[in-house]
Amino acid sequence: MRSKLTPVLLLIAVILLAAFPFVGEKFYIQLIAKVMIMAIFAMSLDLLVGYTGLVSLGHAAFFGLAGYVLAKAAPQYAAANLWTTLALALVACAIFALLTGFLVLRTSGIYFIMVTLAFSQMLFFVFHDTPFGGGSDGMYIYAKPEMKIGETALLDLETVSGVSIVRAVRPGLLSREAFAYLAPHFRATYYFGAALRQP
Repeated sequence: MRSKLTPVLLLIAVILLAAFPFVGEKFYIQLIAKVMIMAIFAMSLDLLVGYTGLVSLGHAAFFGLAGYVLAKAAPQYAAANLWTTLALALVACAIFALLTGFLVLRTSGIYFIMVTLAFSQMLFFVFHDTPFGGGSDGMYIYAKPEMKIGETALLDLETVSGVSIVRAVRPGLLSREAFAYLAPHFRATYYFGAALRQP
C-alpha cells in the first residue's frame, strides 16, 4: 500500500530538481540531466517488461535511432532546429516501431525476445558497419540544437545551466525530465496496472 507521504516526497524531489540548475555547477547539472535521461529510458523498459511481461532485447534500438536521425538531419557546422529534428526522430522511431512491431507482436515467449534482438542487431549493423552511420567511429554533432520560434530563442542549450529561457519563466530542464519520469509511473500504477490486474 502506498504511503500518504509518498506524493509529498515526490513533489519535494521535483522542486529540488527544478531548482538545482540555478544553483548547481555545470558538471553536476549535466551529470544529473544524463542520469534523468537514462532513468526515463530505463522506466520505459520497466513499463514494457514489468507491466506487460514483454521482455525486449531491442529496446535500445529506438534510443540509438533517434540519436542518429538527429545527427543525420543536423547541418554539419550549424545548429539544428530542435523542432524539426525532434519531429523527425519521433517519426523515424514510430515507423521503425510500426514495421518491427507488426512482426514482433506475432510471436511470444523466447521467440519474442529473439526477434527483438534480431531487429536491434540489424539496425546496429546499418549504423555501425556501413558508411551511412559513420561506421565504428560514429557521427558527431558540432553544435547544440536551437529551440526557436521565429527569431526568439526559447531554450539556450549553450548557457552554463542549459536551461536559460529567453523572455519567459525559467523552468529547469530537470523538472521536465522529472515530470516525464514520474507521470507515466502514476498512469501505469492507476490505469494500465489496474487493467492488467483485472481477471
